[in-house]
Amino acid sequence: PDALFLSKTPTQGTLSGGTLVTIVGLFPSSPFVKSPHSFVCRFGRSGFVEATVFNLNQVSCITPRSDSPKSVEISLSFDGGNNFRSSNIWYSYQNEIEILKLTPNYGYKSMAGTS
Repeated sequence: PDALFLSKTPTQGTLSGGTLVTIVGLFPSSPFVKSPHSFVCRFGRSGFVEATVFNLNQVSCITPRSDSPKSVEISLSFDGGNNFRSSNIWYSYQNEIEILKLTPNYGYKSMAGTS
């Protein structure tokens, strides 16, 4: 049977990867899935990562790194990465946020409990 992909959170993360993405849907059950370790996520055409299966409606994957900002489709495999199912669910890689300057560079210490 086909999988039905419903949603994912979060919708974006940084280029360095490491973001936990949770995918909700209706996924196939035995005998099509040999074990929870059969679930694999792929982000675009890059390498794939093992999924953590919570139940047949929710899996999570940690995003791999990306070489550039882009949106990629998340695909799932239920057979250890041999065949992937298109999800039509997209994840967006964003540049890292870097603070170059903070102005002013001083502030007041909070005085909790004083009036």
